[in-house]
Amino acid sequence: MSSVGKAGKDALLYLPGRLVVGCIGFVVLPLLTHVFPDAAEIGRYDLTLRFTQFLHILLTAWLGTSMVRYYADYTGRGQSTVFYTVILCLRRVGIILGVVFLGGIYVWGPDALVHSYRDLLPVGALVFVGFAMFETDQMLLRAKGRAGAFSVSLIVTTLGKFVLGFLIVFVFKTGIEGILWGSALFPLLIHAAWLRKEFGASRLLPQKDDRPFIKELLFFGLPIAISGTLRFALSNADRFFLRWLTGTDDAVGMFAVGNLFGDQPISLLSATLMLAAFPEISRIYDQESRANAERFLAQITRIYLLITMLLVALTIAGAPFVFKFIIAGKAQNSWDVVPYIAGATFVLGISNYAGLGVYMGKRSDKLLWCTAIGLAANMGLNVVFIPFMGYVGCGVARFIANAIFLTAVTVASSRYLHWHFPFLTLVRSFLAALCAGSFLFAVGHFTLIGLPVVPGMALLAVLASLAVATYGTVLFVTREVSKENLSNWFRLLIKPSK
Repeated sequence: MSSVGKAGKDALLYLPGRLVVGCIGFVVLPLLTHVFPDAAEIGRYDLTLRFTQFLHILLTAWLGTSMVRYYADYTGRGQSTVFYTVILCLRRVGIILGVVFLGGIYVWGPDALVHSYRDLLPVGALVFVGFAMFETDQMLLRAKGRAGAFSVSLIVTTLGKFVLGFLIVFVFKTGIEGILWGSALFPLLIHAAWLRKEFGASRLLPQKDDRPFIKELLFFGLPIAISGTLRFALSNADRFFLRWLTGTDDAVGMFAVGNLFGDQPISLLSATLMLAAFPEISRIYDQESRANAERFLAQITRIYLLITMLLVALTIAGAPFVFKFIIAGKAQNSWDVVPYIAGATFVLGISNYAGLGVYMGKRSDKLLWCTAIGLAANMGLNVVFIPFMGYVGCGVARFIANAIFLTAVTVASSRYLHWHFPFLTLVRSFLAALCAGSFLFAVGHFTLIGLPVVPGMALLAVLASLAVATYGTVLFVTREVSKENLSNWFRLLIKPSK
């Protein structure tokens, strides 16, 4: 099987988990707006969640990327005990430091930043612990190539944490903090009952002979951790700027609802493809040649464009109707930020491939500087756009900042991996997406307005299917996709991986 075929096959194994996560998010979003119709309450929840995720990204971006990069190397040399000892020790230290930091913010954090959700930070600290344990467990499954177990654990945990959260809300009458309790407790239960067993034999503390591996992790992982955290801030700092510049949680809640709908479908697919592509391109670069890695990068970028461009079109064109049918309260009007969020997520997804060169060249420090540039642009643009555009300004700022980040990381990676970008595919897929999105929006405008929820959503699903057919037809007409391509993809679905 070819490298692209193997990556595609692996992506299909990761895909069920990602699809179910997307579906769960699609169900949870209207539930949240119906159970908590006050957008300000959703804003408090979102700010707390993003604050804790900021810390767990700092930890898992470091350990997770290092685990994937070095697992095969160290276990292949018979040093699995060293590998597990260092990883588990660093995870414990990272969790302790994160909890201490959150405790400090709870006690001394400025009111302008945390006043409205200070009471949620204690359970937020537990959410951080649960996320950190679960995410590093997941990265080990990824390093082992256990895509099926990865998907199953992701599905079970994502579904379980929301079910438990809503049960706590309804049984104990807790308010929005009950959702956070579910998000904290269920990942810990999955870790204790299942995923902790994935780690091999280890010692409580590293020994003197383990220092070379610790040093290697520090030099490789620390810049990635910082850049990963900055990159998380690139897509999440806007909430805090919105809270600061508007002084209300209401705008944050509106933005959170629009962001979830505009971001999740595209980011989940992008992350799924990258989960499969990163280990494969690392293998090609290390064991074959740079030229083969560059060919693989061009091919996987083309696949990303063909699939994701359709999702962008469906997300943007369908947002006004979906929000009208299933979102309650004031947040029903927050679909207007979706086009900017969808476009920004698409651009950020492309930057994943643009930045592979710095990973292959082990120059994660350059990724750090590129991310810092993007974040600085994001913060400056938020200050410019939020005062006169409100939460929509956050979407505009993110789109422009992501484009700046993409430019920077493309330049930084070019020395280590030349990116043969498929510009013709970009043009053709954009044309196809424009046709599909225009069809869905125009026909939906004349047929969906005024319909009840169930028939309206059913008809919207039919129109979306026709839009997909329109997209495929345009790709065929422009000769971007051929019958041979479809035959190859079909064989990929039915041929077992070797």
